[in-house]
Amino acid sequence: MKTKFSLVGIIFLFLFVSLNSSAQTYKYTVNWGQNGFNIVDSKASELEIVYSVEGFLLVENDFNGEKKRNISLEGMFLFNDAGMPDLPANSGIIAIPTGSHPILEVLDVKYETIKDVDIAPAPIIPFDTEEIMVYEKNNKVYTRNEFYPANPIQIPENF
Repeated sequence: MKTKFSLVGIIFLFLFVSLNSSAQTYKYTVNWGQNGFNIVDSKASELEIVYSVEGFLLVENDFNGEKKRNISLEGMFLFNDAGMPDLPANSGIIAIPTGSHPILEVLDVKYETIKDVDIAPAPIIPFDTEEIMVYEKNNKVYTRNEFYPANPIQIPENF
């Protein structure tokens, strides 16, 4: 039996060009569901999920003497991989029957491009004995003229 997953998401893609000078609040009133993951349809062979964002805050902070932005999204507080753009991420667990081969299909997406925003890199997580977080950009990612992450929705290889 194949299990088919359909995931509809609101995905925010950001251009990392330059710095804005003040914090900004973004609110969205036309969503496909409540904030976060919402099950739209559930059958034995497929699951349709929508992901909605009601809003976020773009906050300016000082990182190694440079003004950068962080995205504050309700319920998301984990850092990205060290050096990568510190964009919020969310994940969920879905039980998949043994022997199934899940397929991920994106049915629709709403985008908003926000220009002239320099997103802070995720810090190197310090040990308990360390007091300072270190922020070092992965220049291979920051200097590319492409979206990050290239594939924002994925199924882990070893599900």
